[in-house]
Amino acid sequence: MKKFGLAVYTDTFEDGLTVALDRGIGIEIQTFTDPNVLGGDWQGILKDYKEVLEKKPPAFLTLHAPYIDLAPLVQDPFVRDAVVKRIEWAFDVAKELQAGGIVVHLSTAMRRIDYNLDLWLDRQHHFWLPFTKRAESEGLTLYLENSYEPDPAFLVLLYDILDSEAVKLCFDYGHAEILSGGTIKEWFEAADQRIGYLHLHNNDGHSDLHASLGDGVLDFKTLLTKADCVLEPQTIAIIEVDTVTDMVASLKYLDEIGCNPNSRGD
Repeated sequence: MKKFGLAVYTDTFEDGLTVALDRGIGIEIQTFTDPNVLGGDWQGILKDYKEVLEKKPPAFLTLHAPYIDLAPLVQDPFVRDAVVKRIEWAFDVAKELQAGGIVVHLSTAMRRIDYNLDLWLDRQHHFWLPFTKRAESEGLTLYLENSYEPDPAFLVLLYDILDSEAVKLCFDYGHAEILSGGTIKEWFEAADQRIGYLHLHNNDGHSDLHASLGDGVLDFKTLLTKADCVLEPQTIAIIEVDTVTDMVASLKYLDEIGCNPNSRGD
């Protein structure tokens, strides 16, 4: 099976880490996606996290970069500079935490430009190429996550243009059903081993709820069976739910469908 982990936030970091350590799995830190954290004492939080993680390291650690209000397609040079600086900041934080990878969003809510594939690719390539080079030089993996893209081709073609071993795609199943286009079959046929990361959370088919894996309309048994057949053994699968209760319930659900969530890919 794939390497499993838990997404943790400000209010679930400590308990989520405890659950991860008990199961021998990893974590994805999402604390710094919150604008309130970024505008507050993020230095203090980062210091506390480093101290805790040095004493109790999880099986692996990744970081989700800020994404709220950040649009790589932005043209205004003043605003674009701010977006670049925020992603540079995320790389700095990843280095501080000794994270192995950074997850990034490519699109905000869709605008007219976002349906122009050629223009989208040109601007995204221009924006992410320096970060691809930085990921290569720092031994990180840059995971490009689907959000509002209308078709898997957007991410697949960007991946191919960036042409780097430091880049992988992050397939978010919930986003594919609610926000972006493409079925499981279409994603796995189009992207195949370009996918190195999964975000797992459930919903009602209408809202991006990030509910427990067993609480919703999404078919995770089919997804994970296909993932086993198509994706590399070291693919990371993150349970991206909002509460510790839902983390535990999701792990129990994975046990029940025979996934045996751990970090080793057994």
